[in-house]
Amino acid sequence: MPVYGGGKAKLGKEIYEVIKQVETITERGGTYFEPFCGLLGVQIHFAIEGRKSVACDANQDIILMFQALQKGWTPPSECSKKKFDSLRLSSEHSAERGYLGVACAYSGIFFSGYRTSFGRRNYLQNFKNGIMKMVPYLNKIRFLTGRGYDQFRPKGMTIYCDPPYKGNGFRSEHFQGFDHEKFWEVMREWSRDNLVIISEYVAPRDFVCIWEKKTRATYHSASVHRVEKLFMLGR
Repeated sequence: MPVYGGGKAKLGKEIYEVIKQVETITERGGTYFEPFCGLLGVQIHFAIEGRKSVACDANQDIILMFQALQKGWTPPSECSKKKFDSLRLSSEHSAERGYLGVACAYSGIFFSGYRTSFGRRNYLQNFKNGIMKMVPYLNKIRFLTGRGYDQFRPKGMTIYCDPPYKGNGFRSEHFQGFDHEKFWEVMREWSRDNLVIISEYVAPRDFVCIWEKKTRATYHSASVHRVEKLFMLGR
């Protein structure tokens, strides 16, 4: 089942800075938690800051990848189409599956087609370079596996959520099966005892947009212009 690895690499620093500003203005915040951590586009900046945090994701292979990197694992620098297809069809979760499922795929979408290079551009090596730059800071993050976001009962935390967006255009069953109404109900509950900030394009009326920026997302060869937004529950 395809799982999106995360698309906050370019916006991560900006979103991190917004979250920090909100913590200061509201005088709220605590342990930093991401239940949809993806490839740590935002969370890595908290780790660089030296702040301990907690991360979880529906993609168990991605979490296993980061746990292996914490222990000194060196990811591969090459992957054949045969290897890629074998991992894609495998039912066994692993760090290698998490790594190659994103590194060799299109647009950061887990096993969404095989591509390691194009012309002079080596996508696999570029991905490895980026991941390895994170390694010195991963010890600040506690990675959790095997739990959906709705199984947590956080309290006194700063929480950033980057869920599957509604109407994102992906055909993956993973995205189509995501219960958006349930998600927003959980966000309302969490907002009672936590500072909760959510990335989306749209939100229910009781959530207020606190930041937005025009972006361009690329899915395979098609570019789509969007307005990325951050929401909080209105008071």
